[in-house]
Order: sequence, then structure tokens, then C-alpha cells
Amino acid sequence: MMTWEAARSDRGSGPDRTASSMGKVYVTEVAHRAVDAAVRVLGAEGYAKPHPVERLYRDQRVLEIYEGSSEMQRMGIARAIATHHRGGTRRDQAT
Repeated sequence: MMTWEAARSDRGSGPDRTASSMGKVYVTEVAHRAVDAAVRVLGAEGYAKPHPVERLYRDQRVLEIYEGSSEMQRMGIARAIATHHRGGTRRDQAT
């Protein structure tokens, strides 16, 4: 839903980067929890190279870093919210 909202909010003035950042933080953290739980269930086998969970673990780590870490995204979101509350626009602040 967040992705759809970010895309839908694009009305010719560019994407809503704050909504995109919020979506990225949420998705990467949910993926992290899911993959972490799978690895814990499987134990050492979850880290073994031919196992599909090992690939998910690597992919999730890349997703977490790509386009900025969650911490960087949160700082951009906070800046956008602060700017919005000061009367500025929030569309151009995050990321």
C-alpha cells in the first residue's frame, strides 16, 4: 500500500520521496525479521550455500543497504517531517 501511495502521489512534480523512504524502511525491516526467523529455525543449515534461505539472507542484506540504510532513510523522513511542520514542502526532503 505504501508503494502504491508513493506512486499515486506523483502528480507531475516528482515522486513523494518521503513515502518512498517510509516504504523502503518498512519493507526492509519486515524482510529482515522474516529471514532472521527462517535462519533461526534452520540453524547452521540456513547459512549453507546451496540452501534457498541463504540466498534470501544475502538478498535481504543487499536490500537493506541499497538506496541508503534504514538509519539514513529515517533521518531523511525526520527532516521531511520537520520541514513540513515548519511550513515547507515534504515532497523533496527525504533520501
